[in-house]
Amino acid sequence: MKKGEGIFCQLRSDIMMGRLQSGTRLPSGIKLAEQYHVAHLTIRRVLERLQREGLLDVCHGRGIFVRNLSAYKEVTIITNYLTDQDAMFPRPLQMALASSGYVLTVTDIRHLIMHPEYWSYLLTKKCDWLLFDASCEFPMEMLSKFPKSVRKVAFYCFEHSHKQYPCEYVLSDCVAAGYEAAGALLACGKRRLALIGEAATPPHAQYGTNYEYLCGVKKRLAEEGLELVHTDFSGHLDDSTIQDWLSGDKRCDGIISTIDYLLMPFGLQAEALGLRIPDDLGLVGRCDTPHSRRPGYASIDVRPQEIVDKLVAAMRGKAPIRLTVAPTMIYRPSCPKPGGKTSRN
Repeated sequence: MKKGEGIFCQLRSDIMMGRLQSGTRLPSGIKLAEQYHVAHLTIRRVLERLQREGLLDVCHGRGIFVRNLSAYKEVTIITNYLTDQDAMFPRPLQMALASSGYVLTVTDIRHLIMHPEYWSYLLTKKCDWLLFDASCEFPMEMLSKFPKSVRKVAFYCFEHSHKQYPCEYVLSDCVAAGYEAAGALLACGKRRLALIGEAATPPHAQYGTNYEYLCGVKKRLAEEGLELVHTDFSGHLDDSTIQDWLSGDKRCDGIISTIDYLLMPFGLQAEALGLRIPDDLGLVGRCDTPHSRRPGYASIDVRPQEIVDKLVAAMRGKAPIRLTVAPTMIYRPSCPKPGGKTSRN
């Protein structure tokens, strides 16, 4: 275990068990670093993490104090990728909840897969809210094992059947995302579109991100009397298939991806075939990671901060939470906005 992790666990335990009382002023970061024989930067990261989890209040000019936990509700957050440096949700969500007075326990699904014994801790600890990113890896059957008093809210995506696993949610509107992406390519003169995505749900499943994207794309194309030329949700297309899509009898002039990194091979193959982007091929992905920004691919912005803001605001009320957040289109060189400004960031 890294020194910083050990110090974090010790201080967190001391606060949660009452060994550090509410209102207690902690020594300065420099003194704590000397006390634990670690670098000041290590202590600063530990204190920032404790603050994000709602356990400390940092009062500028006054010091660092243990928060009064008796007045706050506890939230367990299970994200899809806590350790991914490009992850959109963990930090904004932590900051918004901690500043609103919630005490947090944060983990990700990969940690739970590697350490299944951690579930027993989550199931038995005090918890008022369970917030989870319901990716395809999330074991939805675990929801029923949490006490009924715990409010369970899926945020961002839901790669499962709502009929089988009903719960509260604040989700990205993937139907609108597909509709907007198709509309952007149509506005650029593209008529032969394909839709690709990861293998997030079983083939032909009528739920999840891929299916909702498909509904949105089909709806927009139907308005023009068009249909998709190709659809693939395997998450992997070999070079020969991509070449066939770009130059064969069923050639495409626009590709929509439900996740941005899947567009990279299409950009490389287009260059190899001498195709010009966006003249011969338009590309639109979903902006989950920086991949779509690096080559200047147009993207759907899922507006993570708005999802966080709506989620935290809804948690203050008693009404069931069932919200979707419509995405926005970011026009870049692979699908420029006709007569408008194009972002190159």
